[in-house]
Amino acid sequence: MSPARSGLSAAGVSLIMIAATHYSPVTRPGERKALLMAKVRQRTWRVPGQRTKRKAWGYVGVDENGKQVRVFKSEWTKEDAEQAMAVFKLKIESKPEAKAPGLRLAQAAERYLTTKARKRSLREDHRILEHLKSAFGAETSLAEITASRISEYKAGRLAARSQRRRDADKNPTPLSAASINRLLALLRHLLRIAHEEWELLPAVPKIKLEKEPEGRIRWLEPDEEARLLAACAKSKTKHLANVVTVALESGLRKGELLGLTWDRVDPSRGVLRLEVTKSGKRREVPMREVVDNILAGLPSKREGRVCQPATSARRSRKRLPRRSWRTSTSTTAATTSPRGSSWTEAAFRPFRGCSVMPLSP
Repeated sequence: MSPARSGLSAAGVSLIMIAATHYSPVTRPGERKALLMAKVRQRTWRVPGQRTKRKAWGYVGVDENGKQVRVFKSEWTKEDAEQAMAVFKLKIESKPEAKAPGLRLAQAAERYLTTKARKRSLREDHRILEHLKSAFGAETSLAEITASRISEYKAGRLAARSQRRRDADKNPTPLSAASINRLLALLRHLLRIAHEEWELLPAVPKIKLEKEPEGRIRWLEPDEEARLLAACAKSKTKHLANVVTVALESGLRKGELLGLTWDRVDPSRGVLRLEVTKSGKRREVPMREVVDNILAGLPSKREGRVCQPATSARRSRKRLPRRSWRTSTSTTAATTSPRGSSWTEAAFRPFRGCSVMPLSP
């Protein structure tokens, strides 16, 4: 429907066109681009099976958010399209200035934690946010966290030393690229949410992450496997040898194995159904004969978790085999990591007669 038919008088349309043409207040960059790119055009197309071309007048422009706007109507004349474009321009020019964002970093962190309440690694995010508030200032406005300030912060982290990791001479080692990137990645994600979802930040500063080295490839040799299982069998933790054997034969991660319940064990199909995984996707893992024999030899009770804690309730299920596991691996020298033994060193998918490679942690 043309502007002339929408209730606007000829004098009113003329005034709008004059105002859109001659009135030029100070505009923002996005608005200036929208005004320069708005044009009246005629669109033609042919319906299949017909020789006659169809035509429609309209205009093409860019709105204040930088998105292209295309409006064509078959009943419009060229004058109608010019009038509609004038209304479009005047609407952009008369839009009020956005209020300056005043969200503080502490407020943004609290809102972020509320938004991500169901995230599994929320505790780690909370720790990182506390560090960022200490580094940039809890009352610092998000708009004041510029690229230069982030670059200065990054340089300080590159020069910092770890409080936990030490070299062979017992000297603190530099922070790893992964440690620095985890902080910068969360800060970048927070700023992007404030810009894209909350609309409280006009722009997101550029944050460049450090290049991380590729993860190491570790093979568990047959003699290492034998020594490891022998040491686990001598452990005070009753079922540690069975747990490690299942990890070797199935490739399950620590959390997947210790969280496995009996209702997810399907002996008829010979698979383990994993509902809670690191990637968030369900998957099935085939059971080898060794795994089937171990599970069949466990007590007849088939309820709850397969790996039941055998110690006091104060100890977490994920901490249950940690000390015994480290003792066993240090005794057998089955790992060579300078940081000590990790449970993921036992998460291998075996192939009899050839080397075994570790799964990603």
